[in-house]
Amino acid sequence: MQNVLLNVANGDNFQGDITQLAASCFKDDVNLSDLSRHLPILQDVVKGTPAVKMVTSVQTSCEAMNTCKVYQDMLHAVHKLLRLYLTVPLTSATSVRTFSALRRILTYVRSSMTEQRLNNWPLLHIQKDLTDSLDLISVAKEFIDRYDDRKKYFGKFH
Repeated sequence: MQNVLLNVANGDNFQGDITQLAASCFKDDVNLSDLSRHLPILQDVVKGTPAVKMVTSVQTSCEAMNTCKVYQDMLHAVHKLLRLYLTVPLTSATSVRTFSALRRILTYVRSSMTEQRLNNWPLLHIQKDLTDSLDLISVAKEFIDRYDDRKKYFGKFH
């Protein structure tokens, strides 16, 4: 997708890239005949943007398409291709990291937790930036104040 968008924006030959796109897993997501008709117009849209001499990023094409709502409607196949490009992740590192963290947590505390608590605990581990901003004193007070037995055991928390 990136090659198609960059080659078109720079006025290079993009037919080989369209062929590769037709053989990819995205062939059913975009109407390729509409895309072939719309892509040459994208070059005019991008080159019509002031101060654009050479396009090195797909973001330039996105910015050019966002300058006018008519471009998005008129070049709907290009707009769809841009949205696909921007939403398809490059890697699965985030999900791999999440499952790796879950595996470490499960092996450590699997036998001592209920399913509800086990489901909530990885969220705290994964969202460390939010967890670090919690006021632990107020969390402890709320935990203790919830049941009378806790008040007896923990006493008054300051």
